[in-house]
Parts: sequence; structure tokens; C-alpha cells
Amino acid sequence: AVAAGHGVSHLRGEDGGSPHKQALHAAHCALCATAADVTGVDPAPDMRAMTRAAAPAARVVDGMAPGLPFDDDSFDLVTADFVLDHAGDPRAALTDIVRVARPGGAVATTIWAPDTMLSRIWARVAAESRARPVHRHRLPEHLDFARTGTGLAGMLDMAGLRDVEVHTVAWLADTEPEGLWAAPA
Repeated sequence: AVAAGHGVSHLRGEDGGSPHKQALHAAHCALCATAADVTGVDPAPDMRAMTRAAAPAARVVDGMAPGLPFDDDSFDLVTADFVLDHAGDPRAALTDIVRVARPGGAVATTIWAPDTMLSRIWARVAAESRARPVHRHRLPEHLDFARTGTGLAGMLDMAGLRDVEVHTVAWLADTEPEGLWAAPA
């Protein structure tokens, strides 16, 4: 994953199976255990239910960027873990994410790094099984951005953020092949 932050030195938040996701999730839960008011947003009912179960003190609402259901300048810290990877218009989504951050607040986001070992494994599985390749949906060029640290930093800069830090976060997953098939999408 490529992690970028404005005003934060370490990025945490998210849930799931990888050590990175577990660390991110643990940090969000730790925020919930403090006096911080934590709000989670997701358009998927299952993800909202998982968040409510993991962080019962958090306020969890239906929504997505762009179109976040909050006033301007609502939050001291806004995290968007892998949101931009799934946005139909990443620039509009990021503009909305920045909109809800208070002046002087922090914004942190992650994207999937290109050409990961797992993507190479799946490409080999597909080739050796003679499966018909699934072509990744690409956004129109005017909406897309380079899925690299430099590309993400450029987007954050274009959104008006300063003091941007970008880090590539890597982890090793120790699993049996059956674990890859059983993992949640």
C-alpha cells in the first residue's frame, strides 16, 4: 500500500486480514477508546456493521466521497483508506475528503501500490489456468491519477494540502493457498 499523509507522521485505520490492515484497524479502535469523537463512513452495509461491532463507541453513517454527509471543516483528522482506488472520480472524492477536514487538521489516505507480488501471483494463476483475463476497469484519463506515491502526492498537492509525506508500506503474508481463496474481498 502507498500511504500519504498531511500533518500526520504515521498512518493507521481500516480492518481486515493483513498485518497492515490489522494495525490500521487497531489504531482506529484506539481512537474510539479515547475521548475522541470518531465517525466512520461507508456506503456498504456490511462494512458499517463490521465497524459498529469493532468500535461500538464510533458514530457510523452511510455515505461516500464525493458527497460526504458532513459540513465543511467538521473533523480534526480524516482518513480515507483505499477510498481513492474505488472512486469514480478520485479528484472529486479527495476534494470532498479535504473539505470536511478542519483548517490545520490532518488528512491521511492509502492506495494500493501497483505491481504487487499478489497481483503477479494472480496473473500467473490466470495465465497457467488459461483463464480469460479480466481487464481492469480504467477511469477516463482526465479522472484518473498515477497509482504511485508520486501520483498520490500530486493529487494531495492539487487538493491544496501541504507538508505531504508519502510512504510505501509493505508486509509479508504467511498463508496457505486456501487462505487466499477464503479471504474476504
